Amino acid sequence: MAGKKLKWSRILLVLAIVLLLALVALSIVIYSQKSQAEFRYGELVKIVAALHQASGIGVLDSTHDHAAFKVYTNGNQLDLWKPENEELNLFTHMHVDDPDNRDLIHIHATGITLEMFFRTLGMELSQSCINISGQAYCTNQSNHLRYFVNNVPNFEGPDYRLQDLDRILITYGVLNSTQIVEQLKSVGDNACIESHNCPDITS
Repeated sequence: MAGKKLKWSRILLVLAIVLLLALVALSIVIYSQKSQAEFRYGELVKIVAALHQASGIGVLDSTHDHAAFKVYTNGNQLDLWKPENEELNLFTHMHVDDPDNRDLIHIHATGITLEMFFRTLGMELSQSCINISGQAYCTNQSNHLRYFVNNVPNFEGPDYRLQDLDRILITYGVLNSTQIVEQLKSVGDNACIESHNCPDITS
């Protein structure tokens, strides 16, 4: 009888040791996976930071600016203030739920360019072409694509980095000075309202 008890005691001891070793092994695996995950997350953060630096774009919410804009093709104003264009990108977007936001670019990171904003709307910009829904409007002998920033011709075009209170005009077609002046006037001043930075006209 005593021999049987001793035998069972040894068996239970062996099982206890095996269970303990299994728990130790499992703990090592879990700790190793956690460490690898933390390492990978740290590396991912470094990669994202490097990409931001290389692109020239700041991190999300590194600024909160607004720029008014208008786009014309052959004298016709392009209407982009549509529900399907509501906040398509976190870094730069439009809000179409408020008339005060009509034709207004919201900028939530430094370094955002005109090309980046219009790409969020499915449009392509270059120095000589604007592509809208598959229709390309390109500079040729008769028609020209022109960029204006704050009433001044801008030759950076799609590469221009947007600034707070900018007034942007992109226009294509056969244009005379009178038409350009009228189009420039059509660009609103609502950027300063959204940025709470309008000039005090009473002073």
